[in-house]
Amino acid sequence: MIVLAEIGDKVPSVLSTLVASVIITAVVLGLARLKWWLALLALPIFGFWNWICYIELQEPGFGNQIWNEMGAKYVVGRFASINIPIAIGVAAVAYFRRVQIRHHRRSNHLCPDCGYPLGRNPCSECGASVGHPRAD
Repeated sequence: MIVLAEIGDKVPSVLSTLVASVIITAVVLGLARLKWWLALLALPIFGFWNWICYIELQEPGFGNQIWNEMGAKYVVGRFASINIPIAIGVAAVAYFRRVQIRHHRRSNHLCPDCGYPLGRNPCSECGASVGHPRAD
């Protein structure tokens, strides 16, 4: 006797996966505001999560049922809901880190482009024009 059960109630929905991914990304972004390198904690978390989803699809019997019942939209949506929030988070961390570096350089009278100490305008190292050079 073969028992067929629905797969849809045994796997997480795309929405629940997206919500979990957004929550983890928000926590990681909060940690990254303390120290930028804390954002690197997200890489093994999301890598392991992607691996679990991939292995789930490769499991004999179960993976084929997911593809047949839920379809490609579910599979693509699930991987997208895992990876899109973290990609946005990585871009945000990179942007805010760049802003932080530029602010530090300006407040310490360093060239905002190369970090060389400013003595005159333009920067003698890279040639960038700086608005307020330090008076010597």
